[in-house]
Amino acid sequence: MHTHFPIVAGGDEGGAGTISGPRYVDENEVAVYSVNEQQNHAYDFAVTGGNEIDQTSASITVQWLSTGYGYVVLVETDNETGCIADTVMVEVAIGNVGINYINDSKIKIYPNPTTGSFILELKGGDPTNEVTVDIYGIRGEKVLSKVLKGERKHEFSLSDKLPWVYFLRAITGDNTETIKIIKQ
Repeated sequence: MHTHFPIVAGGDEGGAGTISGPRYVDENEVAVYSVNEQQNHAYDFAVTGGNEIDQTSASITVQWLSTGYGYVVLVETDNETGCIADTVMVEVAIGNVGINYINDSKIKIYPNPTTGSFILELKGGDPTNEVTVDIYGIRGEKVLSKVLKGERKHEFSLSDKLPWVYFLRAITGDNTETIKIIKQ
């Protein structure tokens, strides 16, 4: 049985609709992710970890690949202003993996928004644990990857990246946390 999940994909002015689709899938499973369309808004989907089979103005059909994690990225654009209204990146567990999301955030990012560099600070937990940090662009492409060992604070730089929205994913043991970072 698959769990469908609502994710707010709206802008700051009341927002758009909701993305829905399965959060956990089997290898090679075909799944549909959709958004409730709003007038004068356009939606563009991208996927990593799977193959796009079809895309309409309000949905994407994905065939997921092998065990691991995949991502569906949605970019919502306001057609009246031509500006990006919001972006959402959804992590999907493929096959026999589990996502144990941290209810109480164990990561602090500052400054956010940033003009280039930002600090990732780990709160609590064992400081000797290994933390894998991946930063993804708006289309789901990995732009930076780093494994931290025994560090409570680490400075990252997006100085060579365009002003945009990025997603930082930090994995510590069985815990995964994803945070949106805005580069101005």
